[in-house]
Amino acid sequence: MSIRNATATWSGFSHQGQVGLLIALSQIKKLRSEGKEDELEIHFLEYENTEDCAIFKKQVDHDQEYLSVHQVKAYYSKGDKMSTYEEVFKGKPEYEVDDNGKYIKKDGKKVKTGKFISGQWCQNDNFLHTTVDITDWDDDKAKTTDTPAVLIKRYQYPNGELFCDTNKISELLLDELKEKFDNNEGKAKRALDQLTFILDEKIRTEHKTGKSKKDYNIVFSLKEVEAFAESDEVLFKENVFECRKLFYNLFMRLCEEENLSEEHQEELLKNVVLPIYDEDDGVFFKFLQNLNLNLSETELQSTQVLFNNDGLEQVFFDILFNVEKELPVTNDMKLWKYQSESYVLTAIIKESRKSKQVIQNILSNLKSQKILWEKSILVNKEIDGNFHDLNPEFFNVSDAEQKDEDFKQFMKTSRATSFISREKAKENLNNENIDK
Repeated sequence: MSIRNATATWSGFSHQGQVGLLIALSQIKKLRSEGKEDELEIHFLEYENTEDCAIFKKQVDHDQEYLSVHQVKAYYSKGDKMSTYEEVFKGKPEYEVDDNGKYIKKDGKKVKTGKFISGQWCQNDNFLHTTVDITDWDDDKAKTTDTPAVLIKRYQYPNGELFCDTNKISELLLDELKEKFDNNEGKAKRALDQLTFILDEKIRTEHKTGKSKKDYNIVFSLKEVEAFAESDEVLFKENVFECRKLFYNLFMRLCEEENLSEEHQEELLKNVVLPIYDEDDGVFFKFLQNLNLNLSETELQSTQVLFNNDGLEQVFFDILFNVEKELPVTNDMKLWKYQSESYVLTAIIKESRKSKQVIQNILSNLKSQKILWEKSILVNKEIDGNFHDLNPEFFNVSDAEQKDEDFKQFMKTSRATSFISREKAKENLNNENIDK
């Protein structure tokens, strides 16, 4: 699967995902208006199998009848021209591969076979969703090259428009949900968050299996969709989900702002960002805690405080973007060894003058976090030096005051545990003589 595939993360999938939710809510409303509430459990919303999303109905013999199939395109550059969507009608181009199944390239570009892979359309309604209005749309030309040809229609949204901007789709979803919840905006917002969260969980689960796209099972009955909208999941899971989205969105924004090379961006996305994003809630939450152990014990339990946007930008991603020797180990964010000592990424951006308090907080958190950095150097924004020299008073305690074995062990290795500032770390880690 390409790392650019829409199912890689919710952040890359949000418009397509929300379009699917809107289609599902519309179908639920339609069935209820027709007095067919009992059919909600045999109607299904499906993603990334039959085109981007689809609605199908299970028949008595368990066969699937597709009622509508949808391709979602978020093109802005020349998105108002019908020619931009040539692949929708003609099909996706097929490329030559070698005996090992790898693409054959010429002058750095994949070689086309001249053949096309037709879309996965159905015998009922087939729709194209766009983010801008197509000004030269021609119904007579809106047919595929298949035999027989398939008619492609533009989807009409609840506001009557035939397109929907990526910033507008959530508003339309909220309008649909407010109608469902008697104009209660709070319930509608909660329902949208819940649906988004459930969808993200399913997508990440499928993505982690390593299955090919055709084997994904991202399917919900409309009865489930309605139940998810009305349920009340644990707030913690939703908060972690928000942090997960923010983490991915920050990476993508910084890639654009820093003009990161496509090769380095894809390497980081595949080997660092997505493996972290795809972790279970508890593991992802622990990852954020590990980056921010300079916070107080109370702050470490708050997702709102824990997502340290500035620290991630100014230390974590800054190092990843500007050091290309080797990628870190994602489970503990250890980077390369330099002069036989491991560099560990953090998101600490405290000023040097506050180093004493930073060290006290880290040592105080060791008991609950069970993290020891033996012979490690913590990469942060400004602080340089080892713990003992930066805060000698804190270490002047008697054996009787050493309350647990974790703390004793850390005390023994304190001289080997130190900070290194971001700029010094980049200088060292970009050194040609770096230890691998």
